[in-house]
Amino acid sequence: MIKFRALLLYAVVLIAALSSMACASIYQDVVLDSNKWDTSGICTYDLDLGWSWGANGAVLARINDAKPTGSNDPRIRQNITNQTEDIWTDWHVEISNGTNLRNIVVNKVGVGSWTIETYQYCCGFFAHLNTTYDPNNPLAIHQGEKLYVEFTYDVLDPQQPVSILQYPTTNYTLPEPASLLTMLAGVGGMLGIFRRKR
Repeated sequence: MIKFRALLLYAVVLIAALSSMACASIYQDVVLDSNKWDTSGICTYDLDLGWSWGANGAVLARINDAKPTGSNDPRIRQNITNQTEDIWTDWHVEISNGTNLRNIVVNKVGVGSWTIETYQYCCGFFAHLNTTYDPNNPLAIHQGEKLYVEFTYDVLDPQQPVSILQYPTTNYTLPEPASLLTMLAGVGGMLGIFRRKR
């Protein structure tokens, strides 16, 4: 009976995690204006975004045309205003057709920096509070507050477009799906040990 309950709980969490990813869609497309790239030094694009959820609960934003003409190492600088009632504790960025991601800065404007972890499976990163999922942390981004996000990358294939997907994590009271699956695997292992001892 214990094994069945553990498997059922594992299946429910896995289905919820996969369905939340499958149901997510692009809520906002930002097309970068080729005339607004500052090429006087490092090729830089400054962007101000007001973040609010899509009507269907979509959670991703995509920046299109993130490849300036004549430059293979662009830098994006963003001030992102939280226009939701959610409290942000994490920020995710994935760059298609990008490589050599560097000079990453993520912080609450006027307060302090977040911890940054680069992805191993793609060109991108995950930034979060040091005490992740704590809405009382002074670095958490509440409604009306700004998150500053900056990064530099290289264009992998100059013949192909570059786009950037990004989104905040708002479920600060729950671990993310990967953490839940790891935790459940550990619980399953412990249940197996207890069952063998009987």
